[in-house]
Amino acid sequence: MRPLYLTVARTLTQIFMRDRQAIFFSLFFPIIFMSVFGFVDSRQPEPFNIGLVNEAPGELSANFRETLDQNPLFLVEEGTEEALRESLIAGDTTLVIVIPPEFQQTDSNVQLRVLVDAAQVQMLGLIMPVLDQTLLSIERQL
Repeated sequence: MRPLYLTVARTLTQIFMRDRQAIFFSLFFPIIFMSVFGFVDSRQPEPFNIGLVNEAPGELSANFRETLDQNPLFLVEEGTEEALRESLIAGDTTLVIVIPPEFQQTDSNVQLRVLVDAAQVQMLGLIMPVLDQTLLSIERQL
């Protein structure tokens, strides 16, 4: 005599195999669903426009600019604070980084100012970790 659980499993499998809708929605539909939504957004993300005000021309700030340029997530535009602030207000730039003159001194802590439009605040969560990583890589080089 067969155990009861094998009989129940066999019976439920036969019931399942007779129901074509159940087979479609439990086996094939999830595969189709994942395939369609997997290919919907397969393009590269658009880069963020970042303004850079360099008040400390020198090797360290040039290295910072070069590291930002190498990141495919950013399009860096250098200019004056007034011009980049207007670009920020117009919505052409996501944020503006102001490098102070003290940035050339490697033995002191320097704070970079980051100007952000109030409408773009949610983008900071995406951009700031990348900027932190860029500054850490420069610090390691020093």
